[in-house]
Amino acid sequence: MKERDTPLQVPRGAILDPSRAARALRLRIHPPLPALQPWVHHHWFIDWDVSEPYTQSVLGRPCGNVVVDDGRWMLSGPSRHRFDRRVEGRGMVYGTQFRPASTRGFLPGPARAWVDERFDVAPRWQIDAAALDRALRSLPDDEARVALLSEVLLDQSPVHPPDMDEANRIVELLEGRPDLTRTDQLAHAVGRTVRSLQRLLSAWVGLSPKQLVRRFRLQEASARLTEGESIDLAGLAYSLGYADQAHFSRDFKRVVGLPPSRYAARQAGLGE
Repeated sequence: MKERDTPLQVPRGAILDPSRAARALRLRIHPPLPALQPWVHHHWFIDWDVSEPYTQSVLGRPCGNVVVDDGRWMLSGPSRHRFDRRVEGRGMVYGTQFRPASTRGFLPGPARAWVDERFDVAPRWQIDAAALDRALRSLPDDEARVALLSEVLLDQSPVHPPDMDEANRIVELLEGRPDLTRTDQLAHAVGRTVRSLQRLLSAWVGLSPKQLVRRFRLQEASARLTEGESIDLAGLAYSLGYADQAHFSRDFKRVVGLPPSRYAARQAGLGE
C-alpha cells in the first residue's frame, strides 16, 4: 500500500476552511482491506506540528468513526452538528471511518442510540487502548498501521446483515445525488415507501432521511463556497432544494457557525 497525502476536501465539503487545515494538518487516507470493505469506508491518519493552538472544524459524513487518540479507543456516532477539534504542539490521531450503516455491525442495538455520542469502546471490545496507541506510533509506515487496525476490528467478528448493505447503498446514493433534496424523491429512487425508508435509516444509520439530505446539501454548499468562484447565494439555495435564501442561510449558519456570505469571504481571504 503506497502512502499518499490526500487533499482535505475529502469527502467533499466536510473539512471546513480547507486551506487553513492544509497548512496546519497532514491527512492521509487509506482504503480498507478487502475483508473489512462491508464495514469500513476508509482509514484516516492525521498529524500536526503547530506553533499556536489551532481548532479544526469538520462537517462530517453521517457515520461512525473509531479513533485512537491519546491512549484511548473512542467511538463517535454520526453527528447532527459540526465537530471541532483543538490541537496544540505536535501530535497525531489514527481513525477508521465506517460506512454510514456499518457501525451497527460492531455494536448491537439501533444506530440512533449513538447519534451525537462519543464513548470509550475499549472495555467493551477488550482492547488495551494505551498499548494500541503506542504500537501505532512505533510502526514504520501507514501500511503497517492499517494492518494493525484491521486486525483489531476483525477480532470483533462484525455481523453483516442484508439490511446493513441496503442502508449503505441508499445513503451513498443520496451522497452522490445532490438533486435528491426531498425524502419522497429518495424513497422513489430506491423503490421504498417514505415510511419504510425512514424506519430503515433510523435503525441502521440513526438519522432520518431529512437529516441526511440536510447534511449532504450543507456539505455541498461548503464545497461550492470554498471553490473560489462568485456564488449566487439565492441560486445556490434553490439548487440545493431550499425554498429561499433566508432558509438556507439560517441552516448553514446554525451548523457551520457563519452565514454563507461570510464563510465564502473567509475562503477568498477577505474575511476573518
